[in-house]
Amino acid sequence: MRFPETQSPETPSPGKLAPLAEARRIATICAVCNYCNGFCEAMRAIERRGERASVEPKAAAAPAFSDGDLAYIAHLCHNCGNCLTSCQYEPPHVFAVDAPKALAEVRALSWRERPWLALAIFVAVVALTVAIVPWGTLTARHAGEGAFYAVIPWATMTAATLAPFLFGMALVGIRVARFWRAISGGYSRGGGSLWRAIPLAIRDAATLRNLEGGGIACERSTSRRFLHHALAYGFLLCFAATCTATFYHHGFGWLAPYPLLSMPVILGTVGGIGMVIGAAGLAGVRTRGGTAFDTTGDFVLLAQLFAVAASGLALLALRDTSAMGLLLAVHLGTVLGFFATLPFGRFAHAPYRAAALLRAAIERGR
Repeated sequence: MRFPETQSPETPSPGKLAPLAEARRIATICAVCNYCNGFCEAMRAIERRGERASVEPKAAAAPAFSDGDLAYIAHLCHNCGNCLTSCQYEPPHVFAVDAPKALAEVRALSWRERPWLALAIFVAVVALTVAIVPWGTLTARHAGEGAFYAVIPWATMTAATLAPFLFGMALVGIRVARFWRAISGGYSRGGGSLWRAIPLAIRDAATLRNLEGGGIACERSTSRRFLHHALAYGFLLCFAATCTATFYHHGFGWLAPYPLLSMPVILGTVGGIGMVIGAAGLAGVRTRGGTAFDTTGDFVLLAQLFAVAASGLALLALRDTSAMGLLLAVHLGTVLGFFATLPFGRFAHAPYRAAALLRAAIERGR
C-alpha cells in the first residue's frame, strides 16, 4: 500500500490517518521544531534524516521522510515518553503531536501477532502426547538420566523443536536484511566504520541507554529498564542453559534431567525466574498505562514468555513426581508455540531494534 509522502501538520486527524502518514506528519513537525533534539537516538535520527531530505534535489520546504526513514526512527524509539511530556504541541494542541504513539503504530507494522497459532500448537502437543503416550507411562514417576525421554523420545523432541526454530530464525534474518536495506537506502552521509559501530550498538542495546530519553530517567522508564533487563537476560540465560545441556548430551553423553547444581539447571532456574518477574512486571506496567504501547503485541509476547518460563520452572520443581509427563508436554507445547510464531510476533522487535541501533551508531561515526 502506498501512503502520501507529505501530510499537512496544520490539519491533523489523529487516529484516522494511516500509521505511516501520521508518523510522517509528526516527524516533519519534530524536524522543524527541533526542541527534543538530543533526547534520544530517535530524535537525533529525525534531525539527520530531515537534514538529508531538505538538501535533496527538488525537496519540499519541509523535510520529506521516506517509509524507510520512518521505520528506522520507529525502531529506535524506546517509548520512554519523555518527548511527549516535553512537547509544546502534545494533545490537546491543534497539532496533536504524540510521537510515542505514532512510532509505536509504525513499529507494529513490522509484525502480525498470531496468538491462535501458538494456542493451537500448545493444545495439539498436549493432546497428541496424551493420545500417543500410554497413560501408565505418562503418569509414572521417572527418575535419573533419560527420564524425560521415557515419556517423549529424544529424536521426537529434538525434531519438533528444531524445525520451527530454524525456520523462524531464517525468516527473521531475511526480514531484518530487508529492513536494513530500507533504512540504509539513499542515506550516503552515514560514513562511519561498521566495526567501530558494532560495540556501540551492543552497548546501547544491552543497557537500554535510549530508555532514558533526555536523561530525565522518569520512574516509569527506570522500572521498565529493570523489568526488561530481567526478561531479556533471563531469556538469554535460558538459551545458554539449553546450549549447555546440548553440549552435555552430545559432548559427554549425559542425558537430561541434570542434577540441581549442574550448570544447565542453575542457568535455567535463574533465567526462568528472571523471565517470570520481567514478563509479569512489564504486563503490570503496560496495564497502568502512560504513553501508548503496542498493546496487543506486547501482551501476547509477555504471555508466551511467561508461559514458557513458568512451565519450565514447574517441570523442574515436579520432575520427580507423577506429574512430570504432563508438565513436560505442557512445557514443550509452550516452547513450540513460541518458536512457531517467532518470525511473526512482537519478539521480532529485538533484531529490528538491534539493526536500527547499529545504523544509528554508524551514522554517529561520521
